[in-house]
Amino acid sequence: MNALMRIVNALRSKPASPPRAGILVGRGPDDLFRDYPADGLTPQRLISIFREADAGSLSAQMELYEQMEEKDAHLYSVANTRRLAVTGLPWEVVSAAELPGWGRAH
Repeated sequence: MNALMRIVNALRSKPASPPRAGILVGRGPDDLFRDYPADGLTPQRLISIFREADAGSLSAQMELYEQMEEKDAHLYSVANTRRLAVTGLPWEVVSAAELPGWGRAH
């Protein structure tokens, strides 16, 4: 009954006010940390992005690739074709214990 009363009270309350004129929508939480590594890219910055990726930090490299795909329609098309080819393959989850040679010392 309590839930029903909350719904009824919510419906009876005054409607939300419309947005005020002149108010702009700000950046979303996903955009706060987004970087655009291809903007002003120098050979030194490109080398540092690849070295960071070799060290295990892939975020700058993935952001660079994402920005490259956004700017180049052909690159996006080729990459998307490959993504769809991989995601369309059949897959199966198998326990490691069921794999041949499991538990054998190498």
